[in-house]
Amino acid sequence: MPILLMSPPAATPPASTPATPPASATAAPQPSLPKRSGRSGGTHQHPPGAGREPRYQPGEARIAAEAANNIQSGNFRAALNALDTWTQNFPYTDFNLDRACYYLQAFNGTNQAAKVVDAGAALLGHEMPDQRQRLLALYLISLNVQKLRQPTAAQAAAGANAATELLAHSSEFFQSANKPASTTEAEWQKARSEVESTAAQAKRILARQHY
Repeated sequence: MPILLMSPPAATPPASTPATPPASATAAPQPSLPKRSGRSGGTHQHPPGAGREPRYQPGEARIAAEAANNIQSGNFRAALNALDTWTQNFPYTDFNLDRACYYLQAFNGTNQAAKVVDAGAALLGHEMPDQRQRLLALYLISLNVQKLRQPTAAQAAAGANAATELLAHSSEFFQSANKPASTTEAEWQKARSEVESTAAQAKRILARQHY
């Protein structure tokens, strides 16, 4: 997974949550709001009060940290269980976008390509102030739509739209100002190349499938 996507989403739980490992080191590497997660990437939001920072509800941080740590360690099935517990116990949360991004990574890591595309497409329907989160969704949709043998028309459209947006805005995502301090310029450019290559490949595959 490109360098930019190795960092957890913004506003992660206040626990030890180091960077998500590259997809090469894992099994593979919103929305109409669902009433229950059903492992669809629950995105209920409990809007923060005006002028205050997002915060966890009592007992929520522990479950969120468990999900994040399982994502980081590549234990994606355990991450899905933790995410489902988080969604069931706290359907309304200040951290809905972060949770949705964790779901995408967990679906990706458990080779559930259709769920990545469906949940990712729903997620993109929401305003995402953090560019890293939007890039994560666009990249994972572009990557996973290629794995679908017979994508639905909606999935193909989601893949094509994600790939197009990724290519159109990669220069913005990969500005020097966004480069992590620990990342070299060569690594940064390699990450950009990987992202753009994935998006271009998705468009080629979908074109061959006449979508």
